[in-house]
Amino acid sequence: MQQQFEMDRTVCQGEMNKADLSGVTFTGGGMAGAFAAAGRAQEAGQVGQGCMAAKGYVLVREDQAAAKQQELAAIAAEKARREAAAAAPPPAPPEPHRTPAVKPKLQTAAQQSQSAQQAQNQQ
Repeated sequence: MQQQFEMDRTVCQGEMNKADLSGVTFTGGGMAGAFAAAGRAQEAGQVGQGCMAAKGYVLVREDQAAAKQQELAAIAAEKARREAAAAAPPPAPPEPHRTPAVKPKLQTAAQQSQSAQQAQNQQ
């Protein structure tokens, strides 16, 4: 991890140097020249910070480091939870509603003869 940080810092240092050297700043020895040079150095520093941020680094004051670490851990946990939920298969569709089949009632011989007599009476 330290080696990766060193590589990233070197790359970003190169970006800062390119930003500091690009263009021309007149430093004719007066206060205006000193202010211009300071402004370019500040802009180069911002390029370096932006480069490190793009690589995933965060710059915080030492007294805020523990709180920032907890905040970033919570964000990472929430991201992992969302990714796991997105990767999970969708729930199965509910079973269609089924009505039980109605079985005909068995009739005794007496009930059958009674039904037959009622059918004849109706005719």
